[in-house]
Amino acid sequence: MIAANARRDVPGLVDVGGRRLRVLVQGTRDDAPAVVFLSTLGCPLEAWTRVQRTVAEWTTAISYDRSDVGWNGRRAAVPRRADELEALLAELGVVGPVVLVGHAYGALVAEELARRNPDRVAGLVAADAWHPDELRRSVHQRKAMAHLEAQLQRSMMAALLRPGGREDFVALDGLPAEQRPMAYRYLRRPHNWRTALAELVSWKHSPPGSAERWPRFRAPALVLASRVQVEHDQVRMRMQQELAASSPTSAVLVVPEAANLELVTDGRFSPHVGDAVLRLLGNAVVTEGA
Repeated sequence: MIAANARRDVPGLVDVGGRRLRVLVQGTRDDAPAVVFLSTLGCPLEAWTRVQRTVAEWTTAISYDRSDVGWNGRRAAVPRRADELEALLAELGVVGPVVLVGHAYGALVAEELARRNPDRVAGLVAADAWHPDELRRSVHQRKAMAHLEAQLQRSMMAALLRPGGREDFVALDGLPAEQRPMAYRYLRRPHNWRTALAELVSWKHSPPGSAERWPRFRAPALVLASRVQVEHDQVRMRMQQELAASSPTSAVLVVPEAANLELVTDGRFSPHVGDAVLRLLGNAVVTEGA
């Protein structure tokens, strides 16, 4: 269930602990768990437009932008982001377990909540999920993260020096036309990139994870990987499999041709994510009704 006054057709601002989060709540049905979408670094809630619309036909669907943390590494840490998500759900009046859908960095936040508060999570969909230990284990990912950090720095400088200019780091051209203007306005804000950098740096310097030390989560999990991300990095593929193995009911699905962000934004590939969510929702409804 969710508070009726929280439902909107356009994003609104929700006060969470003195910070205002931009949130979009869609869907009117309450006979299945609510679904919450968690974006990757620097990516606005509009990235989930196609998937969220599909899911909203079946249940309440929530996307949101994480709060600006400045350069505060502690507030940007994954556990603090999971705290923020829990506080947002409380503020929206969401009760009962939810299905979490995380993309890349957003999957880290979803996994954190699923592990520490399993009663809150009915299922997990992870799309090109980051692994807590990937910087130590994967040469490809160390190079990719160094490149990503440089891109985020350039994007922040571009937003500072060319306000109003278009920044192409996050290629959201696959979104429906009506969503693109808002998405690109979001990308022109310097604090968006500053927060993304703080999140990345905080994660890079956090203690590495280990699959052996992970507490398992009870909820079913579906892990989607774009072929581009795993075909030349078998270590990363094994890490996707490890994530799935943390759940007693799980599967790993590889999506051909999709690049990282296209997996959620592009109409050619986003149906794979939507189908995974609906598949998990069906399982959650059966489990709750058992």
